[in-house]
Amino acid sequence: MTSIDEHIILRYLAGTATEEELGQLERWIGAEEEHRKYFYHLSDLYHAGALPKEIPSGREMPTPAADRSFRISRRMKEFLKIAAAVVITAGVSWGIYGSLFQRGDTDSGREVIRVPAGSVATVLLPDSTRVWLNAETNLTYDPKLFGKDSRDVWLTGEAYFDVTRRKKVFTVNTTKIRITVHGTRFNVKAYPEDATIETTLEEGKIQLTRISENKEIKSRSVVLEPDQRAVLVKNEGRLLLSDVITTEPGDAEGSREISVKSGKILVADKVDTEVYTSWKDGRLIIRGEPLGHLAKKLERRYDVHIIFRNEEVKTLRFTGILENETLEQVLYAIHLTSPIHYTIDHKTVYLDKQR
Repeated sequence: MTSIDEHIILRYLAGTATEEELGQLERWIGAEEEHRKYFYHLSDLYHAGALPKEIPSGREMPTPAADRSFRISRRMKEFLKIAAAVVITAGVSWGIYGSLFQRGDTDSGREVIRVPAGSVATVLLPDSTRVWLNAETNLTYDPKLFGKDSRDVWLTGEAYFDVTRRKKVFTVNTTKIRITVHGTRFNVKAYPEDATIETTLEEGKIQLTRISENKEIKSRSVVLEPDQRAVLVKNEGRLLLSDVITTEPGDAEGSREISVKSGKILVADKVDTEVYTSWKDGRLIIRGEPLGHLAKKLERRYDVHIIFRNEEVKTLRFTGILENETLEQVLYAIHLTSPIHYTIDHKTVYLDKQR
């Protein structure tokens, strides 16, 4: 294996590498399959806190162990003080408290990166594209074909892409939409159990194309500009307006229901993109969100199952920022600011209306 200065790898992972070093690292990773695997392994160790931030002069990079799964724990910050606003507000914070993810190969030769519930991960693709993967997310690509004729990945779950600009198109494939770009930053949320597939653009330009198994239905494409958000509706039904646009705390308009047809793509202009992308930085920004919706995010974040014993509490709306708190602290904050009683039984949480 051709050697590379491991200081360059560490500086890249720390975000301090120069343009020249980035080019050197990219060429080295693309030269051999063993280079790519070695880099990914070091990246896993770095994000798990098992490598130093820098290597003292004269010392070599620690040799990675064979195990490719890691879990880290960080000291939780003190519980933030909570202030009730005009609307019910849960002002707590959480952060990336663990990172456990696995790499593996499929029978077709594709590589799949799996992030389970309770974890968030960052990975680097062979073209230097950086991808943040949220809990319960799978990202798949073919290392033998990626970058040759195109740059294709397949996503189930939620991911934020910072795509390196190249002549070859970068494509994100989901079950219902295909997203094509050259170089840009955007978020895609495509969980199988969700009623929608959502795309939020921060920088650049992307094209979304609806995929249909029915050949009689024409494919529809839309182009997103920065600060726009597209929501594709999987099945005919009703959505809250707040599912599509960014609403302010206490804005009754956000709770208004709208009727939508299956396969329709709704586009919102000038949204607050941070609301939809802050999860990659360890925060969850909540703007007047119904507890029924928030519960699904908590389930993924904390690897628990939430059961509502009273349907009314699902409609209670919350606003705040979650960053570093434990599940117990988050639930206690909800309890303090609303008429909700909670019970934790191992990995199951029961929510009921306080009597």
